[in-house]
Amino acid sequence: MLSTFLEFIKTTGIFLICAESILYFVPGSSYQKYVKVLIGIMVLAQFVVPLKALVTGQEGDAIERQVRELKMMLEEQAEEMQMDELQLISEGQEVNIQTADEIKSRLNSVAAEHDYVITDVIIDDMVHVTVSKEPLRKANEDDIRISKIEIGSDNTDTQGGQDDPDLPKLQELFCEALGTGKAYLEVRSSG
Repeated sequence: MLSTFLEFIKTTGIFLICAESILYFVPGSSYQKYVKVLIGIMVLAQFVVPLKALVTGQEGDAIERQVRELKMMLEEQAEEMQMDELQLISEGQEVNIQTADEIKSRLNSVAAEHDYVITDVIIDDMVHVTVSKEPLRKANEDDIRISKIEIGSDNTDTQGGQDDPDLPKLQELFCEALGTGKAYLEVRSSG
């Protein structure tokens, strides 16, 4: 009798740990309350099995089988919810990629007017646009190219980083093209 009671305590403890870990992976708070109710019913059903066996003196195999079936059903539902959550995450990433491509295509025409090209768009809590200077035209192999010469300059490259004086103007133009505020868009220059 004591070993049966200890086995019941052990089984219930393991079940509660598994139930809490499954509850952790529930994708939203709307599902969480239903899973909690189901877990509560299953815990109560586990208490009924030994009490019935104690009161009636029977083993209660049918109830134990039903409790096992409920456990398996809960585990299957938890696995399905995890798969749904993973699918939602991958769909969200796909939407981010498509949105970044759309932003890049919208801003390339604005950037081209100022001899820039959009090289990368990253979206997290804000939009990060990376630009680089675009050559004015494609050079042939026979063309001689001379880099831009500025009088009174020390010939340091101002394109690498935030020191580029065109970046604030580009940020304003990009915000206007996208219909957003400066707080949501950052423009960087690639060296």
